[in-house]
Amino acid sequence: MSQQARDRLVESAARLFRRQGYAATGVKQLLDDSGTVAGSLYHHFPGGKEQVAVAVVEKAGQEVGTALKALLDRSDDVNAALDRWITRLIHALDASDGLDGCPIAPLALEAPTASGPLQRAAAAQFTAWATTLSTALRDEGHPADDADRLGLVLLSAIEGALLLSRTSGDPAALQAVRVTITTLLTR
Repeated sequence: MSQQARDRLVESAARLFRRQGYAATGVKQLLDDSGTVAGSLYHHFPGGKEQVAVAVVEKAGQEVGTALKALLDRSDDVNAALDRWITRLIHALDASDGLDGCPIAPLALEAPTASGPLQRAAAAQFTAWATTLSTALRDEGHPADDADRLGLVLLSAIEGALLLSRTSGDPAALQAVRVTITTLLTR
């Protein structure tokens, strides 16, 4: 069984879960969309759809975390870096006609009732993103306790605004957070 089949399964699952959620995505649809057969799915993911969803969350979470860290590392100003990050989110939401928001949020929202492993995977990724923000804030000179709290607040605000903007089809919530971050980060 090829790595290409595994990659196609994860890629298709990421798109389907992101746009329609975990419960609304069936195994048959995942197989049809990825162009793979059930044998490939269960060879690479013996735990079935749940294990595919965990792989999607881990892969997407790491990709987002890497991109966020790279953006923060290229800037000596967390506020300016997050302004660019939110601008990217607005453009991505617009480019997908409002279909694509956070790549793990749809799975995270369903996880508490759908799957313990999925819930833990989503929580781990959100924690990693908050830690990335906290580390950047510490590097900028914020005290550790403030940086940890601010990292969590910033992530919560951005994720919440992304959800609201995706739901409404209007980037106003993301734009409001982008403007408000300056106030939050004033020392």
